[in-house]
Amino acid sequence: MCSLNIQLDAISSQGSLALPPTRTRWEKIDKALYEQVVSECVSTLKTESGSLGALDAEISVLNRILVGASEKAGPTRIRRPRKAKLKTWNEDIKQAIQSKKRAFMEWKMADRPNDCSNILVQNKKLTTTYLRRVCRIEAATRREQERQQILDAKSADMKQFYRLVNKQRGKLRYCVNELSVDGEIYKTENEILGAWRRHFGSLATPTDHEEFDEEYRQLFASEMLDIMDICSSKQGHDSHPDESVSQQQVKEAMESVNRGKSADIHGVTIEHFLYGGEVLLQKLTGIINTVFKFG
Repeated sequence: MCSLNIQLDAISSQGSLALPPTRTRWEKIDKALYEQVVSECVSTLKTESGSLGALDAEISVLNRILVGASEKAGPTRIRRPRKAKLKTWNEDIKQAIQSKKRAFMEWKMADRPNDCSNILVQNKKLTTTYLRRVCRIEAATRREQERQQILDAKSADMKQFYRLVNKQRGKLRYCVNELSVDGEIYKTENEILGAWRRHFGSLATPTDHEEFDEEYRQLFASEMLDIMDICSSKQGHDSHPDESVSQQQVKEAMESVNRGKSADIHGVTIEHFLYGGEVLLQKLTGIINTVFKFG
């Protein structure tokens, strides 16, 4: 026997599990209804491009409209209580369950004897043990098959490969209990976020470390100044009437983005824009031109 003296922090261990937004299944969404809802809401959205703050607010409202429209056009889920069931199943498990039920019924009809030497008690225990064994054998076989599927899918279908990897990782893949940065351990949610920010902030800060690429930093700084100069020169939008972005350009840019990707922090994907219709395309083109106007 081993005796351990430890302290359990109930608050930190029961912290909220930060799950990503629910992925929108566009193959199950009524796209005609989605376009209709988006068009109705976007047509009533006021365009206020007098300041960057107003533009930011307009974009936030547009994000909420797109996410809300996809939820309305999606299928209605009916949640039913799920019954406990075996994760694995084959013919051997089926026969083992039948044998276990027969043994249990015989033991029950004999007025539930408790004597370990009784043949009915022994038979009930043996059938239970056998059922557990065949379940473990089948589970191990399936794990081996899933590993092989991952190896085969990695070279053939990367989408299937990542789906299988996530299935293997389970629900705890979104849970971070602690984070180690520079030898210090951070456990609470705020501490982890702060340590994460400091760590990646230090990666972008010039340092005297021998492996720091000073030449790349100077190149990056030069390109950043060039981009700022270009944006500044375009702020006089009225003096460049022919340089506004057209709806066709926006449409072609949207169609060039890969689909089926994860949503951003607002829950928006490229499909939200692709299936939004002509009214959304007009609104998006105006927003992009306003962004260019402010540089």
